[in-house]
Amino acid sequence: MPVTASGRIKDANQALKGLLEANGILEKVYNEDPTTVKTIEMFLFNFSKIQSLDAFTGLTSLFICQQAIPEIEGLDMLVHLEAIWLVETNISKIKGLDNLVKLKKLYLYSNRIKKIENIAHLWELHTLWLMDNEIEEIAGLDRLHQLTHLNLAQVQKT
Repeated sequence: MPVTASGRIKDANQALKGLLEANGILEKVYNEDPTTVKTIEMFLFNFSKIQSLDAFTGLTSLFICQQAIPEIEGLDMLVHLEAIWLVETNISKIKGLDNLVKLKKLYLYSNRIKKIENIAHLWELHTLWLMDNEIEEIAGLDRLHQLTHLNLAQVQKT
């Protein structure tokens, strides 16, 4: 698998190949009906960005852990997502969730997030974990009427 000098995965094709292999997804499934895949996990890779997910439009759950990902991107086509774990990454800003209106669970713990933003449109969100971030002010939650589980433990003021 081609990687950069820092050990990061270099291109989208290699990222896709690794993603399929790690999740036990046959190339035949990917080529014929990738919408049947409901869950993808991305960990123990060296991804520097979220990529190679556009074909998996039937995803309901996405788990990305311990990646050097600086921003939330590449999720626009995943409109059926109900749960996302973007944990232990380098994400510093909540964004890129505009099309994910079915989202019920959002786990963004152990990142570098400074502000709670860009989630007011997530009407169905009932679980939000933001612990172990650098959030400066707790705000922006008043429109989340379904929110029943909020975790802000170990929020570090910068």
